[in-house]
This record gives sequence, C-alpha cells and structure tokens, in this order.
Amino acid sequence: MMKYRLIFERFLFFYVFIIVCYLIFSKLVNDKATFELFMGQAALVGLLVAFFPFLHKDFDGGSDKFGLRTVLICILTGAAVSIINVYYLTVVAKHGFMATPGYNQLKMPVSTTTIDAWIYRVLAVITSPLLEEFFFRHVLLGRISGMVTASPVIPVRLRQLLIFTAIAVISVLFTLAHRPGLLVFPIYFFSSLVYSFSYLKFGLPGAVLAHSAGNAGILIILPLIE
Repeated sequence: MMKYRLIFERFLFFYVFIIVCYLIFSKLVNDKATFELFMGQAALVGLLVAFFPFLHKDFDGGSDKFGLRTVLICILTGAAVSIINVYYLTVVAKHGFMATPGYNQLKMPVSTTTIDAWIYRVLAVITSPLLEEFFFRHVLLGRISGMVTASPVIPVRLRQLLIFTAIAVISVLFTLAHRPGLLVFPIYFFSSLVYSFSYLKFGLPGAVLAHSAGNAGILIILPLIE
C-alpha cells in the first residue's frame, strides 16, 4: 500500500510541477522555441526529482579526476565538436540541402538582445548540458556500464562490446529526443558519442563541461557564418 501511495505522490508532484512551470513561463517567455526548450527541461527535472531521488548521492562521480588539465581537455573537446558540426552544416548547405535543426534546439530567437534570447543561451549552455548529461549519461549509461563492469560472469571483450552497444543505443535516444531533421541526425548522434566517452573517461563533470562547450561553440560560430 505504501508503495502505491509513493508512486501516486510522485506522479502528483510531477504533474503539479509541470503545470506550475507552464503557468509561470508562458507569461515570461514569448519565443516558442525557447519556451518549448524550457518545458522539455522542466519535464526532465520533474522526472529526475520524482522518480530518481537516490541519484543525487553520486552526482559528482568522477570529480576526483578533475583538474585544470582535464577542464581544458573537456572544453577543447566540446569546441571541436561544435566546429565539426558547424562545418557539416555548411557542407550540407553548400550542396543545396535544407538541414532542419532539432525541434527546439539550435533555434536562437531572431533578436539576440531580447530576454528570450538570453534565457535561451542559459538553457542551451548551462541547464541543457546538466540535465541531459545527468539523464542520458549518468542515469542510463552510468548504470548500464556499472552493471556490466561489475558482473563477474561477463568476459572482458563482451563487456566492452556491451558498453559500446549501450553508447550507440543511448546516442540514438539522445538524438531522437531532440527531434532533428534527417540531415541533422548525425550531428546529435556524433555529439552524443563524444559526450558518452567523455563521461566514461572523466565522469559526469567532464560530460557536462564538454556538452556545455559544444553548445556554446554552436551559438558563437553559427551567427558569424550566416
């Protein structure tokens, strides 16, 4: 009985949380893409808080590996991802194809000085990397790789294959979550692969930092070449 009550309370919390976020930010944000991006992240926050309350205990996993050298590596990794992705977009455009970005990603509001534009920047560079890496890398990849690595019955080579398979599947899910056009699918998939390996190497902080740098690079470079 207590179990069902707990599930009901968590569903109720999630529902109320989303309604409150919608009522507040529908009045503050005018740009549709920014509002949808925020609501998507609010939904992810609600899910994490409601259904994964135990995950905060190891949120800082991998932080013991962090130093200035690691920070620079992660930033440069994210910068490289953004450069490669922008180059890919320019090549696609030169060949006359229309590359449709994610439904609410890579869509900077027309005016870069409005409150919507600044909210979008904060969401894209800070909250998106935090939430997406926490869910896709820490919750999904972290749990899977942890179980595979800890299993005494799985051979080493099979462990590596299973982890690589998990990375690929999670990268597909990550890409689909952004609802990109067909030609932009490789951008999100490639980025997710890089962030996944950053997570396995440097932990959650490394993945977040690389993702943040990658998004920041996109926002800086794209306006310069358009």
